[in-house]
Amino acid sequence: MRKQKWLMEDKTKQRNNIWFFGDSFCARHENWVKYISDNYNVKHLGMGGTGIQHTIMDYHLYKHNIKPNDKVVVCYNSLPTRTLIKFWDTDVHHSFIHGSQYRYKDWDISKPDYWKRKYSDEEILLFYEKYHDYHTEEVKNIYLVNSLHHLLHQQHNDVLEFFCFVENKELMQDIIKWYDFNKLPSLMDFTSSFYNDHSIWFKENDASPNHFQDFMMDKFKETYEV
Repeated sequence: MRKQKWLMEDKTKQRNNIWFFGDSFCARHENWVKYISDNYNVKHLGMGGTGIQHTIMDYHLYKHNIKPNDKVVVCYNSLPTRTLIKFWDTDVHHSFIHGSQYRYKDWDISKPDYWKRKYSDEEILLFYEKYHDYHTEEVKNIYLVNSLHHLLHQQHNDVLEFFCFVENKELMQDIIKWYDFNKLPSLMDFTSSFYNDHSIWFKENDASPNHFQDFMMDKFKETYEV
């Protein structure tokens, strides 16, 4: 088992644990993440720049440590440009943002720091054996979201789910059955709703923890039942 990348000290042994899986919307123990986890020991956070394939791999790495009364929070990201590939001069796979998603032209993707997580061939093989299908990448990610959703509710008693980035909503009819985007917008849509211009949102919010600012908390509490 890999060493967890972020682990709070257990201040109260009687507390249950809370686990966050997802991308940068749940990567920092601040604002909405802190609000949800105040009564728990935080055991794991998301990782920025990752997608649904990484989220599933991350969950499988830690699921055996999740206790029956723990809370599991998942931030879904269905962007097809966030995937797992094998780096050409290594024997491991990495979470990867496709080049079309790069916002910073000075990024050098040959440097290991720009690869989000390493996975062994064995781990990747198990992933594809369990989750592979023969659809397009977009549909595959929708399939993966549904697969993880059902698996979480089979395995755990207390699950909280959010969407972050959502693409191709016309492909998401099965997801809409259990996640009403009219009542519960994606976190991307929720945070951007405070701004009239998306470019302003990006400028003011992209670098903020979890792409979220404190003045959004009241509306967050009203919008999402946690």
